[in-house]
Amino acid sequence: MPFDSHGADITIVPVRTRAELTRFIKLPIRLNAGDPNWITPLMMERAEALSPKTNPFFEHAEVQLWLAVRGGRDVGRISAQIDALAPQTPGLKTGNFGLIAAEDDAVIFSLLFRAAEDWLRARGCVRALGPFNLSVNEEVGLLVDGFDTPPMVMMGHDPAYTGGRVEEQGYAKAKDVYAYLCDPTADLPAVVVALGDRIRLNNWDEAAFIVLLPNVNEAIADLKGKLLPFGWAKLLWRLKVSGVKSARVPLMGVKRKFADTMRGQLLPFHLMNAGRNASLALGYTQFEFSWVLEENMPMRRISEAMGATIYKTYRIYEKTL
Repeated sequence: MPFDSHGADITIVPVRTRAELTRFIKLPIRLNAGDPNWITPLMMERAEALSPKTNPFFEHAEVQLWLAVRGGRDVGRISAQIDALAPQTPGLKTGNFGLIAAEDDAVIFSLLFRAAEDWLRARGCVRALGPFNLSVNEEVGLLVDGFDTPPMVMMGHDPAYTGGRVEEQGYAKAKDVYAYLCDPTADLPAVVVALGDRIRLNNWDEAAFIVLLPNVNEAIADLKGKLLPFGWAKLLWRLKVSGVKSARVPLMGVKRKFADTMRGQLLPFHLMNAGRNASLALGYTQFEFSWVLEENMPMRRISEAMGATIYKTYRIYEKTL
């Protein structure tokens, strides 16, 4: 699929070989080289995430990756995927795009999206939604606000121009998701303390969970994506000995049978407070609660009652094909 741009052909190349996959993975490193807030992911982890041999997502999804090449140099990339397990609206079959990264060039973005959209149409999709890298359980959305700080573990970071280039291809906002930042050392509002006391005084069995992950990105920031020869030792030392100073809460849930009860509605406050206390005990100076859908007002109110503030916004785009 050649296209002339600035005097040189752009070719969209389907990723087929291990060497092409390696180029696909490494491209964002060059594109973000001048960004002090970019953190190079571990190459080994990225290779496993994009391999059908090691990522179970491929067992129920069809995935295609492409590279944009100009003058022998990789200048862009994109994925398209259809997850057989994703809920579908009758008559509105939806496929996804993801892993979008390219030089700031409208032609490159146009050709990449043309390839992804043609692939989705050929499989009966009438709507494209993304970016998902690769699924809703991994990195979701494109960073559109909050470029001035590094991303936490399992969160994305994109050049500021990317959102505008995506919109030029006819994509519009489907919804935003937020990342909240919380200072665990800050005093809790009295109402939150009272709610936590109310749960304890009732002395009932808790039926909920929260997951607090150390921010591995903080530990790998200077490893340049490599664990060998000595990166693994630095990583282990930072995680086990010197420690990291930040964390992320990616998962929190209340058992369905309690969700609509008064106690169930109080539990998220208790869980967030548990995350706060764990952060203090582990020496974390901040933790991120993400991602939160913009329409999820109960969780937004809880986060803000805990003193957390939105510091990053990720956008999910859609387009009728």
